[in-house]
Amino acid sequence: KRMNPLPCPKLISTLVLVSALLAGCSAANPATPTTPGTTTPSPITTSSPSTQPMDTLVIEGLILTNGTVFVTKGADTLGLINDLLVVHLPDDKPIYSPGALVEFTIQSSIAESYPPQARAVSSRLLLEKSPVIKAPIAMAPKLKFHMPTDSILIDVRTPEEYKSGYIPEAVNIPLNNLKAGIASQVKDQSQTVMVYCRTGSRSATAAKLLKDMGYRVVLDLGGILDFKEDLVK
Repeated sequence: KRMNPLPCPKLISTLVLVSALLAGCSAANPATPTTPGTTTPSPITTSSPSTQPMDTLVIEGLILTNGTVFVTKGADTLGLINDLLVVHLPDDKPIYSPGALVEFTIQSSIAESYPPQARAVSSRLLLEKSPVIKAPIAMAPKLKFHMPTDSILIDVRTPEEYKSGYIPEAVNIPLNNLKAGIASQVKDQSQTVMVYCRTGSRSATAAKLLKDMGYRVVLDLGGILDFKEDLVK
């Protein structure tokens, strides 16, 4: 009976070498067991953690005639309260009307200018028509400088008191003449109106009267006795 010939010695050597290589690869990279209907998951690639969310501050403010915000409330870590701030809203947000009271969530990085500038992350309308807003009398020259044509400063004292010394650029409309005389000085009821007197009593009455008449942006600055800069005489 004729027997099958033995494999060639070279072929045996090659098969042994391939088997050894396959065994080594299996030991170095053990197969991940899978269940029917699933695939072996790809290796997870780790990356450096993403940056933390940007720091933000929440403030409230009155929208002035030119869109600048007079900050009324908020965390005062940056000294923003009772001062002006230019807030840049996201492109898809509405522009608020003068006299509105708005809550802003702003980035804590503030541009060093005057007024300082901040970028809003979000905003929320609190009141379409704000009440009278009290402001320090030191704001008078700042507002007049920043808004020379959009604001008016009114001294509601008597003419005699006015002549004894008044804040630069203030016009005199005594309280008892305010209702009749305001229209000749303020043509647009959206204009920013600031009022002051000697101690703050008459200015509070004048500010309320102006709001009742429909003026949208009214700041009660209180009394001239608290003004620390030079007066005009």
